[in-house]
Amino acid sequence: NVQRGGRYGRSVTVDQSVADARTSVALLINAYSPAEICFGMNATSFIRLVSLGIGQMLQERDEIVITDMDHDANIATWLALESAGAKFKWWRMREDGNLHVD
Repeated sequence: NVQRGGRYGRSVTVDQSVADARTSVALLINAYSPAEICFGMNATSFIRLVSLGIGQMLQERDEIVITDMDHDANIATWLALESAGAKFKWWRMREDGNLHVD
């Protein structure tokens, strides 16, 4: 396991590899800066971090829209904010697999 931010050879090499990867991804998606790029374990862990951050900023009239097409990990993560007072609107799927637009 490499200690990121260390001063020994392997650590410096890994830090440079991560910086290069951030630059490559930033160019690929036309990000403003490589500093906007984050890497993590998986999408579920990032969705959880995003939901927690948004949950701290929710105000009284804010609502979160969840679809019944969403992955269970996404739904559960957002619904966990309900105990903090978050309000939800469900956007239901039609029989043909598309979302209702009304």
